[in-house]
Order: sequence, then structure tokens, then C-alpha cells
Amino acid sequence: MGKTTWDALVLTLGNLPPEKFIMFKGKLNNFNVPGINRVTRSELEGKSVIDVADLLIRRYTKAKGIQVTLMVLAEIGEREACEELREALKG
Repeated sequence: MGKTTWDALVLTLGNLPPEKFIMFKGKLNNFNVPGINRVTRSELEGKSVIDVADLLIRRYTKAKGIQVTLMVLAEIGEREACEELREALKG
């Protein structure tokens, strides 16, 4: 059985080096999805991997949260993390 969306997000984001996780949050703060309010800096400051995974699902829904995560990971050069996330969801 595959991992849940939340499990896959936590695993993928948790495997990022600390500086890349900071970059991820910075890019997410500036990421626009039409029709959805942008994630603010205050929503991300001091947040853990678990907090960010919760926020992604709450803000964007499971499917869109994965898409946003994949796009942000690609923008920070984390292609390997993109593949890891896709694989985790396949189960």
C-alpha cells in the first residue's frame, strides 16, 4: 500500500538538507496559484517539516499540494526530491 500524501510530503521534505528546506519555504512564500491565497512568511517562519506538510494540504488540497511541492522543489534544483516524492506516492 502506498504512503498517504501527508506521509510522502513529510518524508520528502524531511530528507532535504536544512538549507534546502529554508529555500523551499522561501520559494513557497513567493509561489502563486491562481485563485488561492499565497502562503505568507508568518505562516512559514519557524515551522517544521510536519507543519509545512500540514499547511500544503490544508491550503492547496492533497492533489494540488503535491503539484505545488513538485514545482517548488524543481525551482530550488531538487530534482531528486521530486522523484523521491513521486516514488513515495506510487507505493
